[in-house]
Amino acid sequence: MREDYKICYDNNVSPINGMDMWPNVGVEEMLSPQYKKGLGRTKKLRFREHDESGSRMKRSGVAYRCTLCDKFGHNSRKCQSKVHDPNALKRKRKTPRTKASSIVVETAGVSKTNTSESTITYLMLQKLSSHNLKCAIPSLMLYKLSRHKLKKKPK
Repeated sequence: MREDYKICYDNNVSPINGMDMWPNVGVEEMLSPQYKKGLGRTKKLRFREHDESGSRMKRSGVAYRCTLCDKFGHNSRKCQSKVHDPNALKRKRKTPRTKASSIVVETAGVSKTNTSESTITYLMLQKLSSHNLKCAIPSLMLYKLSRHKLKKKPK
């Protein structure tokens, strides 16, 4: 083992004297490379040290409440309660959008509610043809024109 150590570390580099003892070379002093501006948006914030606080706020003082059992201290993902409270907190959700069945269409002073999509299309096309409009038709109307004919009136 001692022989292996001598073989490994026998040919090491010996230390040299300081910079003032180095030989002078007749070459110009080297300059630092030119600054190249990087592509893209630059980083706004500096790199924080490991002991500095982060940019995110802590959730201290906020009590977690489970939506399944209505108890504090955990959320629904970590709920270990076997019995779930039916009167627990329910998340409020937006009402879903309704289709064209609830659109109010007014043509010639008559308002119709709860009409079908084909009736609305027919009334829109009738209004367009009655005014002889020769202007740009929106893409929805072009789609409707390709699906429905003016001659057939829906029931």
